[in-house]
Amino acid sequence: MKSVKELSEKLEVSKQTVFNNIKRLNIETIKKDNTSFIKNDVDVEKIIQRVTKNKKKYGFESTNTNSEKVKTSNQKNESKHNVQIIELLEKQIDTLNKQLEKQEKRHEVTIEFYRKELQERSKLLENQQVLTLESNKKIQRLESELEEEKQLNYSFDTSANERQNVNVQEPVKIYLKRKRMKLLTKNHPQ
Repeated sequence: MKSVKELSEKLEVSKQTVFNNIKRLNIETIKKDNTSFIKNDVDVEKIIQRVTKNKKKYGFESTNTNSEKVKTSNQKNESKHNVQIIELLEKQIDTLNKQLEKQEKRHEVTIEFYRKELQERSKLLENQQVLTLESNKKIQRLESELEEEKQLNYSFDTSANERQNVNVQEPVKIYLKRKRMKLLTKNHPQ
């Protein structure tokens, strides 16, 4: 048993054409759930032969053959077009990959440059800190020495200074300032 719809699809004709041939050949159909079926396989063969004969007679078969050739030709053209698109996309992918590689190399060079720059600046900062520390130690040492010297001189000259009314503090401050300036310019040349 075959449905009218299945037969029309197989023969590439409308359902109405199949029904017309069923009437002309006096073939009985069965209807189930709003679908018409042909009972006998022999009747199905009769319909197939009649439709095929009419197609040849009225030139529909050659049209189908031509349409199949056109379909095949269109498929070949579409296939060629798809191949061209694929080739173009592959070229674009290659180009983009090369650009990406160049960009990655530039980034690596830039990163390396900044890494070296950071190392150099870190060394400079460390050196600066060491020099500052040494300068501060020298200043403290000189201040200590000066304080000791001042104490020694003060103890010897106390009686004489009191008589002359001279301020010992002023020359000591001047001396300290000069020493600091010399030390700072020596350690931090500009």
